[in-house]
Amino acid sequence: MIFHGIYTKRDIMNNRQSIFNDLADKITSKVIDLMNDFEKCKTAKLVAICENEFPLDNDIAKLYEHQKTISLGVNFVDLETYTKLVVVKSAIKTHYQTVNGKIQPYGQILYYKLKDNSKTYRAFDLDGKLMIEDSTFNTVL
Repeated sequence: MIFHGIYTKRDIMNNRQSIFNDLADKITSKVIDLMNDFEKCKTAKLVAICENEFPLDNDIAKLYEHQKTISLGVNFVDLETYTKLVVVKSAIKTHYQTVNGKIQPYGQILYYKLKDNSKTYRAFDLDGKLMIEDSTFNTVL
């Protein structure tokens, strides 16, 4: 007999396949729910691009790697374009000031790249201005 989802030893012995299928269905359902939640929670991120893309000491670099990424929140992708630009500019300014323009051992921050749900990348200068993506990243809108 099953009592509030707890299986007795006798239940397990008599109904192994049925219990296994029941548990497998529950686990599958929970995994699908979790995957759907992950899809809904994709966020845009700003990544600081520094002068040393691949530092010499990988172990030290791993300690500081998290400082290169700024999460812009779950609802960022739903914002209007102008509001997105304001949020990005503010995030860049705050981040740059917080790390004093440098992330050890990656070095000075050169610019930031935005990655959103559409998997597009946009570059922003240190003042948070959108840059036209050409080979030199020199042009600022």
